[in-house]
Amino acid sequence: MKKTKNVQLNFSLCIKVELFLVALIILFTMLSQDSLVSLCFTLSFIVLLIYTGIRLTTRKFNLSVLILILLSVINVLWNASISRDANMSFDYFKKVFMFAAFILILYYSQEDRVSEGTYKYALILPALVGTVLVMSYFLFGNKVQYGGGITLGFSNPNFTGMWLLHLMIYMFLLMVSSKHKIWLRIFCIIMIGLMVWLILQTKARSCLVGLIVFFGLCLLGRIIKPKRVLNPVLLFVIIIFPIVLVFIYQFLLNSSWFLRMFAFMVSEGKGLDARLRVWSPAIKLFKESIWLGDYCGISDGTGVSQLHNTHLDVVCSYGIIPFLLFLQVLFREGKKMMRSSKSFFNYYAVCGYFAIIATGAFEAAVVAGAMGLNLLTAGIVLLANRPVDGELKDENHIYF
Repeated sequence: MKKTKNVQLNFSLCIKVELFLVALIILFTMLSQDSLVSLCFTLSFIVLLIYTGIRLTTRKFNLSVLILILLSVINVLWNASISRDANMSFDYFKKVFMFAAFILILYYSQEDRVSEGTYKYALILPALVGTVLVMSYFLFGNKVQYGGGITLGFSNPNFTGMWLLHLMIYMFLLMVSSKHKIWLRIFCIIMIGLMVWLILQTKARSCLVGLIVFFGLCLLGRIIKPKRVLNPVLLFVIIIFPIVLVFIYQFLLNSSWFLRMFAFMVSEGKGLDARLRVWSPAIKLFKESIWLGDYCGISDGTGVSQLHNTHLDVVCSYGIIPFLLFLQVLFREGKKMMRSSKSFFNYYAVCGYFAIIATGAFEAAVVAGAMGLNLLTAGIVLLANRPVDGELKDENHIYF
């Protein structure tokens, strides 16, 4: 029992530090302090590595998680050894390290419990940072655009949209948990509206998908019992949606109704067929190396690549077996979240998790080039497992 308690306390500290570093990454990005952003990003790796070392000595790991990470690293190393183009430096392996970090922090957020104070911290801090990010646009003139979409200081509009989507989900959860604090609730509603508007200004199609999935599932949960919504069939559909879209997207582009519906998302240098120009060459390389993937080839030997689809990025980078294990991890963690969902607060957090997976159809930031975004995803998973026997056990929350 003593060991278990220590691990829980360690993870409380770990996730608090990680979310604090994410907050600093967002703030330093707005201030264009690239060196400080890189420092915080590096520290987030070190914190996770320290916690992993502590956990290895106290608790068992799920075997599929370990195999997924080991196989991914082995396939990358093998791919580099048989290629003449691989630039064997730390930057070359950074992407696979970020992928491993995402799998680990997702696993810890589901398996390792934390204190009630940590749940509050994980809810409030991202909402505060989201407020600062929104204010930077409306009050401080942070209106830089790239390709027709706003960036708020981030590298591109798609990345900006992903940050805003995560922070909007946190703001929504804060609103749900503040039913009797009317002024806070009104403030949250205003901020949610502004964040949704800003997401639309990024013209990020991935985030439009995320918004539809999130608000659609939230509304559906109010119409029918959430337990009927949260079922393995829905989870399976959400998880395979990004990879299925890769194969049907060409057919959608040939449909006039699809072109008319999403014409407003077209901007300078960013047509609806832009993703196909990235996906098609990667698929061709993958067909030549199904089992090992082609981590080197899809990045032209640099290790730096982002295929704008989480599932395609994983399967092309690490091969078919790590990809199947990746799907299994997403499904298993999602199923555990659904089982532990006891309140509408939990339900909405699960909807947030589903929305983020769905955004993977057009953006792969959480598995490639995340710069801390994956830590915000883990925080949502953590809140989805928040127990109802603490601050949540009152008339503000409807149980099912």
